[in-house]
Amino acid sequence: MRAPSLRLIEREAQRGGLKRDCDGELLLDLLDGALYYRLLWRGERLTRAEVEPLVDTVLAGFLP
Repeated sequence: MRAPSLRLIEREAQRGGLKRDCDGELLLDLLDGALYYRLLWRGERLTRAEVEPLVDTVLAGFLP
């Protein structure tokens, strides 16, 4: 289920959009964890306005 996302992350790292040594599993764990927490534990629906800053914050740690 995560394979397509991992391939996308790997391609982006090869292009230079993410750190070359980017740990795709960790990146997905961080994103999934934050999103699932909001959805499952807090029972909140997420809007695009809420998801975008979350994704931007997580990705910032993986940028070159």
